[in-house]
Amino acid sequence: MIHMAFKKNNRLIKLLLFIPFFIAAFFCFFQLKKYRLQSKRQAINGLVGKPFPVLPLEDKNGKTVSLDLSRSDNTIVDFWFRNCPGCIAEMRQFTGVLKGKEKNITVISISIDPAGLWQKTFDGSTPAFSFLSKPVDNWHHLLVNFNGAADKNNAEHLAEILNVTSFPSYFVLDKQGIIRATPPSAVNYINTSLRKENEFWVFLESSATWKSIQTIVFVILCMLLYNTLFNFISKRKTA
Repeated sequence: MIHMAFKKNNRLIKLLLFIPFFIAAFFCFFQLKKYRLQSKRQAINGLVGKPFPVLPLEDKNGKTVSLDLSRSDNTIVDFWFRNCPGCIAEMRQFTGVLKGKEKNITVISISIDPAGLWQKTFDGSTPAFSFLSKPVDNWHHLLVNFNGAADKNNAEHLAEILNVTSFPSYFVLDKQGIIRATPPSAVNYINTSLRKENEFWVFLESSATWKSIQTIVFVILCMLLYNTLFNFISKRKTA
């Protein structure tokens, strides 16, 4: 009877101690991801304070256009392509985070895909992009098309002009076209800069965080490590 009560109490203690252990470990995981994202963007971060360059942009009708920065106080330029999981994960959240913020922020998603492939994104033939079927007032879509130089593709041109070497890449511009920030996540930037929410809390709340393979692997490893440590300490105490 005493032995059963001890085991029950031991399980309760194990569960209660796991909560602060997991929060601390997950905070370290968040900081590591943040550091890795920032370190990859050192070249881009150096562009803060400089004017955003003029790029050859097209709308869905193939018409040459320029960036319209007059719609909101800030504009996030989002460089992406169809086969970029991280790009799509962020874009799926734009509708929710942009609602009601038309005066504060606008997102302009600029694809680097070939024109024909980009057009298929909006024609309804690909279920994965059905979330783009409903227009959002402060979310617009353009294509960057450096078709004048056959020796380089769009990605290579962007790397040369804007130091963009990974996707998605985001540039926050003011109404004068000056780069004010280069956040690793547009969604987190909107939530933390406009909503003034805690960055770690936003990371915890994000559905993209919990759908990530990295997060799933981390949680499993965290549980295994905690179980091993707890059992080791328990055995030493009872020895």
